[in-house]
Amino acid sequence: MASKRSLLSLLVIVFVLIAIFGYALYSNQIGKGGKSRLKSHQAWFTVVDDETGLPIRNAEVNICRVDRRGGEARLDYYMDGLRMGDQQETDARGMAKFMLAPDEYAFFIFPREPYARVFFPRNMFSVGMPDNVEIKVRLKKGAEIRGRYADIMGRPFDYKKHRVRAALYYLHDDDMQTSGAAVSNVGIDNNGNFTINQLWPARYKLRFSGENVVKPSKEIELRVNDYGEVVTNDFLFDISKTVTIQVLSLAEKKALKEVAVFMVNSERGGEWLGHTDEKGELVFYGVEGGDVSILITYFGISWDDKINVGLDEFKRNIVETNVKCLIAPGNKYQFHVDLSGVKK
Repeated sequence: MASKRSLLSLLVIVFVLIAIFGYALYSNQIGKGGKSRLKSHQAWFTVVDDETGLPIRNAEVNICRVDRRGGEARLDYYMDGLRMGDQQETDARGMAKFMLAPDEYAFFIFPREPYARVFFPRNMFSVGMPDNVEIKVRLKKGAEIRGRYADIMGRPFDYKKHRVRAALYYLHDDDMQTSGAAVSNVGIDNNGNFTINQLWPARYKLRFSGENVVKPSKEIELRVNDYGEVVTNDFLFDISKTVTIQVLSLAEKKALKEVAVFMVNSERGGEWLGHTDEKGELVFYGVEGGDVSILITYFGISWDDKINVGLDEFKRNIVETNVKCLIAPGNKYQFHVDLSGVKK
């Protein structure tokens, strides 16, 4: 009887060992492409100051696998904001270590100020057998884009209230995946100033967002030619030139609140976005006047209730009204929306 128990115990142990080995073998497979990685290799990164050679600590190193299916270098893991893949921070020696299977990778480095970030696609490397990989990265002082988004006479404006921000996007001709990726999104201070730093030499596009205040219709393209460079760009407008818009229901002449109003002046290159208040009104700032196109969007069902009624029902209760008209600063304009097809 004892021998049978011993045999049973032995079989259980063998089964457990086989299961552990099978799991280890399975977990060592690369997700996309199905390549075996029965053996991982160390990839050592050393990040130092380009001028002094001293180590840089607390720099975030991101590793991402490169997928070349279709003949174009793509990234297996990609998210807006440029955080992706495995991540490690450099230690006091400026070092970060990764265990990687044989394959092709890209690395991204996000150091603290004032160093420039390191970005795709000039930072690819391969891990092969049997050697480990050692990569030394020398960081330089990043470039800056400084600008003003302000009234031409320096008059105050509540940028925080109107949620005005400046966003920067990376442009690269040879890489369709990362071209247009968001690099930074910063607020505008009380004086209308903004600074976007830690940039590397490249082409960028600058875009402004906000409510009720004029923004350029076209994205502004900028070029940073060298590390440490300061590029400036100002967008000035006349805050005293305003237009008031009121939106009413067609039948009842009732004020409609939280209606989205989008106005574009193609001739002068400006656009505005805002939402009506309790009186069905909003004020647009920095309006030069002229021929404009206005899109008025009424939501019969609120965003909060959308989850309860479903997407199809939500869309059926959206009413859009397109208007083309001539406007001039200092005036008030009234528009009507036909709500006859909206579910009560």
